[in-house]
Amino acid sequence: MRDDMETIDDIVLSQFIPEVDDDPEESIMVETPLVSINDAISALERLRLYEEQQDQGDSQFISVLHKHERLMQARKLNTQKQADIRSFFG
Repeated sequence: MRDDMETIDDIVLSQFIPEVDDDPEESIMVETPLVSINDAISALERLRLYEEQQDQGDSQFISVLHKHERLMQARKLNTQKQADIRSFFG
């Protein structure tokens, strides 16, 4: 009877646990593309607007999102390079 229970457990678990492949060449990781700072800022703005539009919107969460928006805007400004005036006339 114990063998039957182990077999049933193995069958059920095999439906939910992915098989591990021992071949390292076949298990190539897919890289997630980098998110641009503009996309991140847009996502924060959109999430904040969504929360603001809710009847039971969480004001603390909105405040945190707004703070992160400002931080991302500052980060964006810090990464921008100042152009030389002569580049506009060249």
